[in-house]
Amino acid sequence: MKVYIEVLGCAKNLVEAETLAGRLAARGVEFAPDVSRADAVVVHTCAFIGDALSESSTAIRNIARKSRRGTKIIVSGCIAQMSALENPPPKAMKSLALADFVVGTGRLEDIPDIIMGQPSGKNAASARMVSAPGGFHDAASRVHPAGRPWAYVRIAEGCDHRCNYCLIPSLRGGYKSRPADDIIAEATRLAARGVKEINLISQDTSGYGLDIGRNAGGIVGLLKRLEKIRGVEWLRLLYCHPATISDGLIERMAVSEKIVRYLDVPFQHIADAPLRAMGRPQNGAALRSLVEKLKLRVPGIALRTTFIVGHPGERERDFSELLDFVREGHFMWTGVFAYSKMPGTASAASRSASLPAATVRLRYRELSDAARRANLLALERFAAKKVMSLVVEPGLARAYFCAPEVDAELTLAESSAIGSFVSVKCRSVVRRG
Repeated sequence: MKVYIEVLGCAKNLVEAETLAGRLAARGVEFAPDVSRADAVVVHTCAFIGDALSESSTAIRNIARKSRRGTKIIVSGCIAQMSALENPPPKAMKSLALADFVVGTGRLEDIPDIIMGQPSGKNAASARMVSAPGGFHDAASRVHPAGRPWAYVRIAEGCDHRCNYCLIPSLRGGYKSRPADDIIAEATRLAARGVKEINLISQDTSGYGLDIGRNAGGIVGLLKRLEKIRGVEWLRLLYCHPATISDGLIERMAVSEKIVRYLDVPFQHIADAPLRAMGRPQNGAALRSLVEKLKLRVPGIALRTTFIVGHPGERERDFSELLDFVREGHFMWTGVFAYSKMPGTASAASRSASLPAATVRLRYRELSDAARRANLLALERFAAKKVMSLVVEPGLARAYFCAPEVDAELTLAESSAIGSFVSVKCRSVVRRG
C-alpha cells in the first residue's frame, strides 16, 4: 500500500499530517512520491478564509484528475468539517463530491483504518465521517523530518474566541490545552533527535492553560519547563492572541535566554469600529498600548502581525487609520488579508454594507505595499550588524527575528553544519517578491 499526503494551510495541519504519517508507517505503509503512484491519497485541507477554501478546492480537483482509477481519495480537515455546517459553502460541497471518504477534524484518527481496510465508495454511508470538530495529535507517533533542526509543537487545539469573521471554532471546536507533561515529553524527544528550535503553535498560544485553571501555570509555567530541556536553544511563540498576552509572559520573555525575542500576534485592525464589528475584544488604544509595552520591556523584539481589510462597514477613515499605523513601523513582518465572506459567520450575516470588490482590492494593495516598505525598513536596521542565527539548510540560516516558512532566511557566505548556531553579519537586505 502506497499513500500520498497533500498538506494545505497552517503549521497545525502539518503537525497533524506528520502524526498521520507516523501512524501509517507503523502499519507498514509506504509513501508515494506523487499522486500518480499512490493507492490512496489524503488531502488535508484548510478553509479559514476564502483564498484557503479556493486553494483546497483546486487541490482536490487536481488530485482527482491525476490519481489512478481505484485510488482512494480521502479529504480531511477543515473543508471536510464544513460539510457539517447548516449551510456549507457550495464550493466546498462540490469539491467533497470528488472524494471517496470525507473525514472531519474530529475523526482524523480513523484515516489509517480507512486506508488499510475500507473499500472505495463515494456513495457509501461510511464515506462521510464527520462528527464534532476537534483535532488529532499523537506525539509518540509523529514523524519529524530527519535532520531538520527546528520543529512545531502544538500545545492546544480549537479556539474559545468568537471573532465574527472566523469559522475556526465551528471547524476545530473549543479551546483545549494539551497536558503539559505530554508537551514536555514531545519536546524532549525532538531535542534528542537534534532539534534546536521549538516553535509553539495553537489558535491562541499565549492563552495556553486558561481552560485548565490558573493553578496550572499557564504559558509561563510551560515555558519554564521547556527552557530546562537540554538541547533546546530557541523557543518561539506563534499565533498569540493580544487579549491573552499577560505581563507575566512579557516578563518571562525579557529575562529568558531561550525564548527568542519574537512574537506573532494578529491584530486584524487598529480602528475601533472595525474591531468591534469583527468581534475583537480590544480597542485600538489597548493594541497600541500592548505594542509599546512589548517594545519597552523586551528590547529588540520582532513583531509579526496580520490585518484584514474590507470587513463589512469599514470606512475610509478606518482604513486610513490602519494605513497610518502600519506606516509607523512597529512590525518586522506583516500579513495582509482581504476580507472573505464565510457562510455561517456573524460577519457574513451582518447588516453592515459590504464593500465593493474593487474597493477591497485597492485597500489590499495599498496596505500590502505600505507593509512591505515598513517591513523592509525594519530589516535594514540589521544591515552591517551581527546576529545569532540557526543554520537550517546548506547555505541558509534564520535569525531570531525570522520564524520558519513565513519569514526571511539568511544566505551564508560560508557553509556551516545544519543545526549549528552562527554569528552572521548582515551585509545587505534584499527585497524579494
